[in-house]
Amino acid sequence: MQKALVQTRKGDRHELIIVAQKYRPDLAEEMKESNVGLSFFVDEKLVQSLIVSQSEIRLLRVIADNPDAFYTWHIDDLSHQAFISESTIECVDISYIGKSLEKNGLQRKVLEGCVFRMDRIDSDANFLDLILEELDNAVESDSLPIYSLENYKAAGGVV
Repeated sequence: MQKALVQTRKGDRHELIIVAQKYRPDLAEEMKESNVGLSFFVDEKLVQSLIVSQSEIRLLRVIADNPDAFYTWHIDDLSHQAFISESTIECVDISYIGKSLEKNGLQRKVLEGCVFRMDRIDSDANFLDLILEELDNAVESDSLPIYSLENYKAAGGVV
């Protein structure tokens, strides 16, 4: 578990908790799946829970190894996305709002995005490094992702 103090767009200060879980080795082998669950909690309330692929983790390692360049790490988990830099995390949830539009003779669903942005308060905190540290030390579990800190604790995580 990793923690940092953050500030929202409104200027409110909160505690960010970052947790990660991975499948137990026997389950990962059986499912041929080595994805990792990554979740963000603000003041112990779930903000976003994602499934992170190994290719996304490899890209994070490349980004984190180049501190002189300003990169944003992007996670795309279907209707959930996160854009993360050293100093900012933007969590985006995309949902269908029940409407369709016709464009070029095709029906297109209307989607709506909900964005939650967090900026670091402590200049020493580097979100990319904190996330990489958590992914490297992910707790083993029977399931992904993490929807509550209680589930994380039950899998052996320390809060």
